[in-house]
Amino acid sequence: MNMPGLRFIQFLLEGRLLRNEPVFNIELKDVLGALRRKFYIIIFLTVLSLALSIYYTKIKTVVYYETRASLMVGSYVRDASPQFNGDSIAGVLELMEAYRVIANTSAVAEKIIEKHGLNVTADEIKGLIDAVHQPETPYLDLTFSWVNSEEAGQILDTLIEAYINEVKNIFPASSIRVIDRERNPRGVGESLYRISARLVIGIDSASSATNPPQYRAANISSYQVPEEAFYAIAKTNSVAKKVIEKANLKTSTAFLKGRVSVDLYRNTPFLDVIIRWPDHDEAITVLNGFVETYIDEVKQFYPSSELKILEKDETPQEIVISRDRLYVTAGLAAGLVLSVLLIFAMEFMNDNLRTETDVESSLQLSVIGLIPEERRKFLKSGFGLSEKLSYAASEACKILRTNIYFTSDNARVIAVTSGMPGEGKTVTASSLAVALAQDNKKTILVDCNMRKPDVHSIFKTSEIGLSSILMNEVEWFLAIHKSEVENLSILAAGEILTEPVEALASDHMKYLIEVLRREFDYIILDTPPLNLVTDACVLSEYIDGYILVVYSGKSSRYNTLKAKKLLQFADGKILGIVLNGSKEADICKKYKKLARIQRRRAGKKHVPDAGEYDVNGMNEQITVFPSPKANES
Repeated sequence: MNMPGLRFIQFLLEGRLLRNEPVFNIELKDVLGALRRKFYIIIFLTVLSLALSIYYTKIKTVVYYETRASLMVGSYVRDASPQFNGDSIAGVLELMEAYRVIANTSAVAEKIIEKHGLNVTADEIKGLIDAVHQPETPYLDLTFSWVNSEEAGQILDTLIEAYINEVKNIFPASSIRVIDRERNPRGVGESLYRISARLVIGIDSASSATNPPQYRAANISSYQVPEEAFYAIAKTNSVAKKVIEKANLKTSTAFLKGRVSVDLYRNTPFLDVIIRWPDHDEAITVLNGFVETYIDEVKQFYPSSELKILEKDETPQEIVISRDRLYVTAGLAAGLVLSVLLIFAMEFMNDNLRTETDVESSLQLSVIGLIPEERRKFLKSGFGLSEKLSYAASEACKILRTNIYFTSDNARVIAVTSGMPGEGKTVTASSLAVALAQDNKKTILVDCNMRKPDVHSIFKTSEIGLSSILMNEVEWFLAIHKSEVENLSILAAGEILTEPVEALASDHMKYLIEVLRREFDYIILDTPPLNLVTDACVLSEYIDGYILVVYSGKSSRYNTLKAKKLLQFADGKILGIVLNGSKEADICKKYKKLARIQRRRAGKKHVPDAGEYDVNGMNEQITVFPSPKANES
């Protein structure tokens, strides 16, 4: 075995294969390019995620039944001083928000409906009542809107009467007088009239100290019980357990606490207890049990406190809870994020080489050929030279041939190899040999793959070939076959050998190369994959350079770097990279379309067939071989 072969084996044993491997850097332009190439993935996943989120909102719409009870916080006191600080308006102003809220209670609305026999609901009446407090004064303006101008004034009078009675019921010491009232309703829109009245609120003088205890409402914001206490007590386990026991519920305390909420009206003595329950029939039962338990629990913690029930729902209201906007927004965001992550994984976490930029940045070698993937099926048997390829493939082989002329430093003996099988080295070697021969270069294609030969089946030659020469079974000139292509000769692999690496590293092979140099302008060697066997590396001593073949989207960066390192350690000169199955080479198809358009405009009927083009007025037809599919070598 010659020295390159020994050095190669030593290299493997030392495990120095991928030392100083180039670092793969991702730049912003790479990310933007990947997003542009895979934009269809973004559209598909985003639309799919959006559709799923919309469907999820439909099946996840939850119906609850809401019941509400309004409570008032206060205490019973015996005090000789005026209630609510009656010597000044400070006591009134402190509870002015409470007075305003009373105007929009169901108790007031129901009295209006009952007196006038209106065919509307209490909620509709409350929506027509507007109570506005004049800042820093004891004045409150009541406004009522109605569709009939004559009825509007009558209903306003009823509203004032019902309001005063309700305030007196809640705050017995209150004194309310009407100081101004509009006589005629104002038109405020189509078939809608509005009328207002202004009330002044005060406090009656206090009774003597011998009076019995009276209920005093408390401003929750300034009450001795902190606001947080009213929230916290409603969420205690003890309240939940007692409610479950009273209402005979089959649920957990956590679920019950999640269905209960307490709303406090700032600067008022009012709070609302709200129950949202999934069962219509149980909703009122749960509300009654909770209100009773809640009042007792507050009384237990704060004995001076006293809670009164102002009003309570008799029929639960259906509440449909749907988070359409949230789910749709989440679906849209999820689709975008998933698509970007998928593209990132496909483009940057994928170790495969795809583009010319990928190859050159990863291998630090120039790409000298871009061979497009052909649509037609490449058959290893029966593939004739009469097959004409597309314009893109023909132009790609012409470019490869030209690059060999100008970048190889007069390299005449060229080995074509790859890192792994199926990357198109045999087809590349055959196409290059044909292109050189058709340029009047006397060329021979030698099949050095004596493990799995293919050249003889492509060119329909006999199986007598290289192995027979190296085994001294036949003279070299008797094993060479003429092909259908002028200036192209074929030397098949011959019989399969058990130790082909020994034969390729022998002096017979070296002598054969020297003889062929004298007879031919170019010698193209088709060699086995580098990462599987050492056959290609042992040829480095007597050839001029290697062409490393890479298949777009299939050849991994790791395996190709490994092949490059193997050649470098064997002192092999790499002339460049041929990228098979390249999408970038499809630009030639655009040139073809433009050429057809120009010919039509010029009035010429003839359009060159695929594989034909003119050079300096001479019609040249190149017959080359397509880049194979991913499962072909």
